[in-house]
Amino acid sequence: MRVRRGDTLFKIARAFNTTVGQIRKANHLQGDLIRPGERLDLGGAGGVSKKRTRHFEGELPIQGIRKRDIVASFGEKQDARHKRVVERHTGLDLRAREGTQILACANGVVRFVGDLSGYGRLVVLEHDGGWRSVYGPCDPNHIKVEVNEAVYAGQELARLGQGVERSKPALHFEIRRGEDAVDPAQHLRWN
Repeated sequence: MRVRRGDTLFKIARAFNTTVGQIRKANHLQGDLIRPGERLDLGGAGGVSKKRTRHFEGELPIQGIRKRDIVASFGEKQDARHKRVVERHTGLDLRAREGTQILACANGVVRFVGDLSGYGRLVVLEHDGGWRSVYGPCDPNHIKVEVNEAVYAGQELARLGQGVERSKPALHFEIRRGEDAVDPAQHLRWN
C-alpha cells in the first residue's frame, strides 16, 4: 500500500487488520518513521477479513457523482414486446469524462488488474466480509495500483478509459458478495 499524508503505522495496521509489528518486520523498519508516497508491504496480512458479512457500505467511485449520473442501472432488462429477459446488467454505468479519476469505494486489496472481454481493462478489489468491487474500463496507461496492493477508500485506482461498446464514456461499477452481483446503488453513500 502507499503511505498517505497523515498516516502512521498504527493507523495503517488498524485500517488493514494487521499489526504494527507485522508491518515493521515485512518492511525491515527499525522505528515508526514512514513518508507519504512510500510503499509498504502489509506483512502478508492481505488486508481483508475472510469472515463473510451481510452489510457493505462504500464511498462513491467517482468524486461528486450523483444518482442522476446513472446511465444504466443494475438488474434485468426485459423486452416489453416478448416479455422475456434480454440482458442482465450486473452493475451501474456512471456517466463521466474519459480521464476521470476512479476511486476505491472502501479499504481493500487489489486482486485483479487486466482485460476482460466486453469490459476492457478492469480493476477488482477485495474487501472485508467477502465483498468485491469492480471498476472499468480503465485507461491502460493510467493504472495506479498493482495486484496484491492494499488500498484505502477514496484512493485513486486508475483513470477512466474508453469504453468497449459505448459511444459516451461511463464507469461500469459493480459490487459483489462472493460471486453474486448486488445492486451497487444500495451500498453507496450518495451525496
